[in-house]
Amino acid sequence: FWENKMKNLNSIYEQLQSPEVQSILRFLEDNKSTYTKPFDKIQNQVRQARIEANDNFRYLKSLHQEFIYISEGGKDFIDIYIYFLPIMHKILMIWKKSKFYNTPPRLVVLIREICNAIIAKARDFISGPAIFQLIQSEETGEACEKLQTTIDICSKFKEAYFEYKQKANQEWKLTTNALFVRLDSFLERC
Repeated sequence: FWENKMKNLNSIYEQLQSPEVQSILRFLEDNKSTYTKPFDKIQNQVRQARIEANDNFRYLKSLHQEFIYISEGGKDFIDIYIYFLPIMHKILMIWKKSKFYNTPPRLVVLIREICNAIIAKARDFISGPAIFQLIQSEETGEACEKLQTTIDICSKFKEAYFEYKQKANQEWKLTTNALFVRLDSFLERC
């Protein structure tokens, strides 16, 4: 999302800085056009949005590799927990260093996206039909083991969050329901 937004805003900004557009702006200013101020306002908004998008992309890019491992493969579900602490550490660094991506709503979105990726990976690991097939095959122990593994791994993500919430010196003032509503529902089903 931020990469596309950054590219689009950089492109718009470059177009606004082109000699042709600058010539038009000078003409409007010289002729005291009423469009000069609204156009200046738009240029400032594009400039600010561009700075924000570039900053957000720069910081979020540091999470890219871990997200690939969690969401697209790279590692089996039972191994993804090794990325939870590094992810949370990077999120804390983003929170502390970023000029724009350090607000509660943005943190909520990021944590929810991670939860969604974990849930998707867990569903690949053990789906409802797979559980029932194991039970019908009288392999109930394996079904229970896979469900317990799923619960343990999802719980490890929540533990990593709370560990880093402590390290954030309580700056992350978010309700856990806002963050983990879907993950908690999934855990309840498991």
